[in-house]
Amino acid sequence: MDKYEDPKRACTPKDITSDMRKQHGLTMTYMQAYRAKEKALNILRGDPTESYNKLPSYFYILEKTYPGSVVSLKKTAEDRFLYAFVVLEPCIRDGSSILPLAYAIVDSENDASWTWFFERFRKDFGERENMCIVSDRHDSIWKASTLVYPELTRYVCIWHLWNNLLKKCRGNQEQVRKLYFALAKAYTLQEFSELMGRLDTIDKKLGVSLFDSGYHKWSWIHATVKRTWTLTSNIVESINNSIAKAREFPVYLTNVYNEAYEDNKELSHRMTVRASIEFLHIVTDGMKRFSVCLQSRICSCGRFQLDEIPCGHAVAAIMYKHQHGEDYCSAYYSNKNFKDIDAIPVEPLPCKSTWEIPLDVLEQIVLPPDSKRPPGRPSLKRMKSFDEVKFKRAKMTCSKYGIEGHNKKTCSNLPK
Repeated sequence: MDKYEDPKRACTPKDITSDMRKQHGLTMTYMQAYRAKEKALNILRGDPTESYNKLPSYFYILEKTYPGSVVSLKKTAEDRFLYAFVVLEPCIRDGSSILPLAYAIVDSENDASWTWFFERFRKDFGERENMCIVSDRHDSIWKASTLVYPELTRYVCIWHLWNNLLKKCRGNQEQVRKLYFALAKAYTLQEFSELMGRLDTIDKKLGVSLFDSGYHKWSWIHATVKRTWTLTSNIVESINNSIAKAREFPVYLTNVYNEAYEDNKELSHRMTVRASIEFLHIVTDGMKRFSVCLQSRICSCGRFQLDEIPCGHAVAAIMYKHQHGEDYCSAYYSNKNFKDIDAIPVEPLPCKSTWEIPLDVLEQIVLPPDSKRPPGRPSLKRMKSFDEVKFKRAKMTCSKYGIEGHNKKTCSNLPK
């Protein structure tokens, strides 16, 4: 029984049959071991179907522990569970840190569930300056966000777009990959055009596909909202990975920025600076010249205004004026901002034995969803993307002479 207390420890029916044979000398079938495991899990964690009826009590304690939090439970006409939505008050109050703003439990990712989620999210979180949506282009996310947030800009996760592009790639995949991610992170339109020209020489269809996707949806330089380094939906994927084991239960980040600045500072030592006016400087780097405006925090290379960290040219101008580079970094990169994230109090819920639930909450009925279990074993791992799957290439053999590397149609040994 102890093996099931830790959700990260895997114990399969095969392990159970092996343990029973070694420890007790008993022989069990696979199905006997499977049913024994299901019964042990129900004893430890409770019956999943009964856990839905505990949600009203759980949400009541959640609101009482974190005043100002928002919870919402939607049921069908037959009192069966449909959706649940949770926003913790500390996340709403802060709103400027990397925190999970809201989460929901739904039947599946479809138009109705995503629309309901965005409606609840807009009601409780509203709309804020420079707010945008980055997703994997899931049809339901795109439709629902367009319906509920028509004024917001929607961006595509460059990693998911790359996996879609990879299926169409016929050239050197590694070369195309480097060009694509360089395109997504290009700082100037000139740099973007040069990289796109190089991609066209490999496969023009890829350039057409990226154009059809909309440059403004994935390219940094074409974006209309400052989203700094948020080019992917990796934060969401990280959360999904961290709660993967929790899904088996009943229903019931500053070093990178410092390194970037230090690298730019190292590059600035080889540059020369000539002041034009008080805030405008001309910086020479080899055979190239760049204009830097410290007041507007803009450099002609494009990095200063997009990264919101002084680029090498800006660092050279800052050092020329004997000032501190930290004063020209975005407040989001400051030590204070990262310390403030840990200062947000999110206390654990009190012990269940101390809960005092009103009678009207206890009398609420929430039945499990009316769904049938699909055939086969449920998948516990996410589906791998096209880029992660390693395909074994079939060996091509000439049927005429049995030589590998070509087929009969392309054989050069056939008589002319």
